[in-house]
Amino acid sequence: MVGGGGGKKGGLVLVGWFGFALKVTSGDTPYTSASTFEDLNLSPELLRGIYSEMKFERPSKIQAISLPMILTPPYKNLIAQAHNGSGKTTCFVLGMLSRVDPKLQVPQALCICPTRELAIQNLEVLRKMGKHTGIESECAIPMDSANYTSISQRPPVKAQVVIGTPGTVKKWMSHRKLGISNMKILVFDEADHMLAEVGSVGMFTWTHLGSKKGK
Repeated sequence: MVGGGGGKKGGLVLVGWFGFALKVTSGDTPYTSASTFEDLNLSPELLRGIYSEMKFERPSKIQAISLPMILTPPYKNLIAQAHNGSGKTTCFVLGMLSRVDPKLQVPQALCICPTRELAIQNLEVLRKMGKHTGIESECAIPMDSANYTSISQRPPVKAQVVIGTPGTVKKWMSHRKLGISNMKILVFDEADHMLAEVGSVGMFTWTHLGSKKGK
C-alpha cells in the first residue's frame, strides 16, 4: 500500500521552522526524492510504525517529494498542496515525530488545525504511527461540558507533540500552559481555510510563535 490514496484536491499544509520558505508544486526540487521510507533515514521505531501499524509499503508522490525537504537539515519552511488522500498527513506527522526528542518532556512540535474533528483525526494518525517511539501527544481542543476543566486548574503541557485548534492553542499559550521555548516544528493543516478567515487566531498564533522564536 502506498502512503495515501486518491481523492479531490485538498488544502494547503504549512510546515515551519521560521527560516526560508519552499513551495512544493512539482517534482522539480533540489532534493532527491525518496523511493522507499528507508531512504529517509528514519528511526527503526518510526519505520516499524509505518510498516506494521500504518501498513504502508512505499511513499506516495507527495511524500517522496516533500519528506526529504522536511527531514533534511538545514530545515526550511514548506508549503505543500495535494489531493485528499495523497498522504499529506503522513508527511507532517513524520516530520513532527522525527524532530522530537522523546527524552525531553516538553512541547517540541505543534500542529494547528481549523476544526476539532481534524485535530482528533490527526492525533489518531500520529499516535498510531508513533506507537513504538515513546513520544507523548496531547489534543488542544475545546472540551465538552462533561469533561470541562478550568484552564487555571490544568497542569502545564509536558507532551512532546500538541495538535489542536487555533482558539484553544492560543488560550493555553496565553495562560502559560503551553510553552514554546523548545518548539522545533510548527504545522498548519488546511492552512488555506484558516487564512480565508478574517482575523483568524490561527494566523495570530503563527505570528506570535515566530516572534517568540526569533528572540
